[in-house]
Amino acid sequence: MSNGYAFFGRAFSSKSFRPGKFARVDQKPEFESCEDAVSQARRLFRGNPRQLFARGDDRVMLVQSNGKQEAKMHFESVSKSMTAHGAAGLRSLLVIDSDKAPDPERLRDRVLDEMAGRWGRSGIAVKRDPAGPKGMTSECTVSRRRQSLRAAVMTIPTNFEEVFARLPARHGIASGDGPPKAAIASAIEGPGVDGMDGLCGHVFGKLPGEIGRDPALSRVLGELCEFVHG
Repeated sequence: MSNGYAFFGRAFSSKSFRPGKFARVDQKPEFESCEDAVSQARRLFRGNPRQLFARGDDRVMLVQSNGKQEAKMHFESVSKSMTAHGAAGLRSLLVIDSDKAPDPERLRDRVLDEMAGRWGRSGIAVKRDPAGPKGMTSECTVSRRRQSLRAAVMTIPTNFEEVFARLPARHGIASGDGPPKAAIASAIEGPGVDGMDGLCGHVFGKLPGEIGRDPALSRVLGELCEFVHG
């Protein structure tokens, strides 16, 4: 979800998160365990586009994976690694398109069930939380010994490009005709737009109110913020 990577990066920036680096600024044991887990996560995501964001004590690492299967593999590995390193308070979220799934909730459940089985064989317990009737996110608690973290899967309705393309199309930035990916590709090649990141920057900078009024985008961002902040 390369286009989604740019969108979510701009979304964090719009919420006062600043691109930065994870640095050992505190010697408290819980902070050190967090740093150890993040170092492990960065190792697992080596070669993947990734960006670090910070706001006060909140830290977020945004990672783009090439394909759903690779994303699932990384989600499973990083959750297991974080649990092993005692990273209490950390959260791991997998965001996937659901365009090929007639029932997004069943897709989320299947992904979590598959991983729960493999985690269980590694001695990691999984406690599932029921999703809300209209939610897009299914969550669970992953724990081993006395360590635990929150892990969740979010399904984007249909696919990200289809959800996002409607917004710039309504304001003449992208064409409303043809497939969403083609409309976005045309928009990012237009004058004054520097790639997908530039298009997302324009949308968040010039149309923030429109994002809030878009049902699908506002739900995505609302559930993202709720998960990040707990």
